[in-house]
Amino acid sequence: MKKIASIIFIGCLSVLFAEVLSGSSQVWYLTFWGIVLTLPLYLAHVVFFLTIAVRMGKTTLPQLYIYGILFGLYESWITKVIWAGYFDRSDPSLGTIFGVGVIEFPSLVFFWHPLMSFILPIIVYQILTGRIIASHQKLLQKSRKKSVIIALLIFALSIFSASGNHYSLTSVNWAVFGTYFLIAIFYTLSKKLSLETVALGKTGFRVVSIYLVLLYIASFVLMLPNRIPTTAFPYITVGLFYALALFLIIKTKKTDTQLVIPDKNMYSIKDLSMYIIALAVLTNLACLLPIKIAQPLLVLSYGLMYLTGIIVFITIISMTILKIKAEKLKGYEYKQ
Repeated sequence: MKKIASIIFIGCLSVLFAEVLSGSSQVWYLTFWGIVLTLPLYLAHVVFFLTIAVRMGKTTLPQLYIYGILFGLYESWITKVIWAGYFDRSDPSLGTIFGVGVIEFPSLVFFWHPLMSFILPIIVYQILTGRIIASHQKLLQKSRKKSVIIALLIFALSIFSASGNHYSLTSVNWAVFGTYFLIAIFYTLSKKLSLETVALGKTGFRVVSIYLVLLYIASFVLMLPNRIPTTAFPYITVGLFYALALFLIIKTKKTDTQLVIPDKNMYSIKDLSMYIIALAVLTNLACLLPIKIAQPLLVLSYGLMYLTGIIVFITIISMTILKIKAEKLKGYEYKQ
């Protein structure tokens, strides 16, 4: 029971950061599709890639980011957003390059899903359970710079959430606090467990793998078939990113996956509580902003997310490739 609760717990965290705080989903927990599609989709992706990461012993933040890229590519097959644009548009916002959206692809595959849908839920899960992967300690060490980044993220998320809920105080509060309530329930049920609990056994992994394969196939064929690309370029581009991510995962070395207790200088449950309160206040204030102010802030927030995604992607991929080359050279010199 605790293991199931733990898995649902991290799934709800993923839905919170990926869907609720982006404004994409409102009261998802009261809708049919929210229960049978939204939660299972995010839950399955998180536990699928996290299980692989734990089994392979490749759980550093750069490695998790690369898994997150694979996570984000679901937008090709299920929603088809990175090929055809967001649902409120008939095509990508600024057109396409190499068959994928100029804006949509970097925003979702480089930023939103790797960081918001995958890494952030994993980090928050670790803080709440009091057991963190040793290689994540540096990230969780408090600093002024990180606090500024967190503040900017909270501000941007409040704007996204308010906009997605059409600046309705009732809608946004039901969406956010309802999801918080679910997270609190499953957190309580899975207390004293660690990140390793989320990793699936053989049977569970097979079930989730089959679910994802069937979901991808059924969604691609049945969901908005008019958005399916009819040229080869989109498939080639997406295929190259799959190949790049898989290559980097395979080539990077195993790391220490030992779980440790965080020290007093790391972000804690108390800090998370403060951020939750700040987010709630700012989101409600954002709903009260005049549209002529709210809309430019939304565009600015989205633009910063877009640029951040590109910078993070280039930085992590470059560093990973250089590290692989250095390790290869070191191994060659050792043999000599």
